[in-house]
Amino acid sequence: MQTLVLDFTCRPVGYMTWQRAITQYYKSKVEIIDSYDAEVKSPSVTIKIPAVVRELKRYKRKNAVRFTREGVFLRDKGKCQYCGLKLKNKKTNGRDGFTFDHVIPRVTGGTTTWDNIVISCFDCNQKKKDRTPEQAGMKLLIKPHKPTQLPDVYKTAFTWRQGMPDQWKGWLVNIND
Repeated sequence: MQTLVLDFTCRPVGYMTWQRAITQYYKSKVEIIDSYDAEVKSPSVTIKIPAVVRELKRYKRKNAVRFTREGVFLRDKGKCQYCGLKLKNKKTNGRDGFTFDHVIPRVTGGTTTWDNIVISCFDCNQKKKDRTPEQAGMKLLIKPHKPTQLPDVYKTAFTWRQGMPDQWKGWLVNIND
């Protein structure tokens, strides 16, 4: 079970394990907003497993924009960075509607970082293979870079979906509403 983490202003900022949430609660770093029905017991304490917690301090987050598939998709505005095709950010037949592409291939020393990753459609990724865009005769639409912020990150990254705990529903954007 995961615990949804809200920042000081009650905006969703991430997830943590329920065990870590309990530890943070006892260190007075979070308050428990909502709990699951399940409990954990020790010889002296019984506590419900936290479903939603709120940070009690304003944390200045280092590297506020973490490297994630979702982040790269948002930075690249959901378009293949070679042909401009609009891509879908949902799984079909068990795989995403796009793929990561290492601009400088890993086989030649390329790293998985903001400055070397773009999203690409499957056709362009197959065409490029293990070559640089120049070697493959392809051109990038944008030069990959680490963004300072991502557009609509709360709406896309923190969307309530079927199968998520009901306790999270009021804190996340519901795409069915």
